[in-house]
Amino acid sequence: MIEVFRTNVSSLEDAGSILHAVRAVYPRYVVNFDLQDADKILRVATSADDVDISGIVNIVQQHGYHAEVLLDELYPLPDGYVGG
Repeated sequence: MIEVFRTNVSSLEDAGSILHAVRAVYPRYVVNFDLQDADKILRVATSADDVDISGIVNIVQQHGYHAEVLLDELYPLPDGYVGG
């Protein structure tokens, strides 16, 4: 399971602190930030369980930032589309 969060984390130092906190609570999660993305992405992946979304949001909030799940946006395919 992979969840992608939009955040407002702006500094590498704060991102590192958040990653450390997430790993302390959820040692089985693989987490990383992409601060160069416009949405300041936090990716959380695990093969064992579903991602604890509220737990991740709470950790980010405890560090003074905001996080929300970035929903997949599906677009309808044009009529007659064939692809893979």
